[in-house]
Amino acid sequence: VTFLWPNYLGLLLPGAPVLSLRRVVGLALMLVFLMHLASSRAARTLVKEQLSGFPLLWKFLVGFAIVQVIAIGHADVWYLAYRFWFNALYAWIALFFVAVFVFATPGRIESWAKMIAWCAILVSCIAIAEQFTRHVLWADYIPPFLKIENDDVARILTPTFRGSQYRSQAIFGVSLTLAEFLALAAPLVIHLLVIARTSGERLMLAAGLVAVVLAIAFTQARLGFVGLLVGGLLYLFLQGLIRMRANRADIIGPAITYGYVAGLIGLYILIMSVDALRVRIFGSGTAQSSNDARGIQFDMAPPVILESPLFGHGPGRGAEALGFITPGGLVTIDTYVLSIVLDYGVIGFVLFFGMLFAAIILTFRLAINFKPGPGAEQREASFVLPFCSMLA
Repeated sequence: VTFLWPNYLGLLLPGAPVLSLRRVVGLALMLVFLMHLASSRAARTLVKEQLSGFPLLWKFLVGFAIVQVIAIGHADVWYLAYRFWFNALYAWIALFFVAVFVFATPGRIESWAKMIAWCAILVSCIAIAEQFTRHVLWADYIPPFLKIENDDVARILTPTFRGSQYRSQAIFGVSLTLAEFLALAAPLVIHLLVIARTSGERLMLAAGLVAVVLAIAFTQARLGFVGLLVGGLLYLFLQGLIRMRANRADIIGPAITYGYVAGLIGLYILIMSVDALRVRIFGSGTAQSSNDARGIQFDMAPPVILESPLFGHGPGRGAEALGFITPGGLVTIDTYVLSIVLDYGVIGFVLFFGMLFAAIILTFRLAINFKPGPGAEQREASFVLPFCSMLA
């Protein structure tokens, strides 16, 4: 739902909050899960067993959830912070425990990976098509019962450009979010391509990967290419290491592993030598205003952080506390580092990024010790490679 339906389209009933599809499905999913957990001892036992496999991760998550609640009391407008926290409750916190339960069943990890990969390919095709219309494809065709009349939606549906280049955004609110999603999904597409069983499947996934790279380029968001490079290169390294360990006679594995550093240096030289690559990744003059905005925000942040250092300024309230306003009049924070520390303080910052780094360390350890082999269990276990790349 998150990756196929625009979250800014929803039913607007009198006296009720916007009923976006993600909110409806997310709340229903959370309630069904809680009801099942309350009525089934086997479900509770299963979740407990799954969580015991890596207790540090869920403890970081629960700690962060507690900080979120405490941070509401530090917000300038508590009900706005509460609304942001409520959305995070079903979309972040509850969903973690739902996933722990769902993915305990064999086969579901690969099914999920395929769904996300094909979602990425589909929205990439939408992003490519947008380059011909130079606006969101359905902007002129939204039925009245789904159209929300407010400034945020109007801004989302207004075409954005970097220089003369239109920035595709597909179903997302901004092009940057599309680029981030595609960068995260790319290792899944690559891995499915590597383990594909038929030539037809390989051909479709290869074409899909090309579409993903093109779509990232059309977002004009440098972070998309940075994420694509980091995830793709880490995945390549893990594959080389595993191939070298699994088959000593294989020449590809050792070539990747031992030539990795030289390859990185060569890639860097290539990027800096080819203007098209350098601009995509590091930006050009048209991206300087974005660089300047982030620099200004980092300069403004220290005294604002010190106003409420431990628990921040409340969920979703960091941007208002910082007070940075774009030339277009938008109050914003352009970096997640500042967003987390301003919303949830130093404690929330440590817990949030500690959770991510703990997951990266776990998946990396599992990935380098993975031993490929026949059978569905080993095939599903191999997905730890793209997961590690995604998290990194």
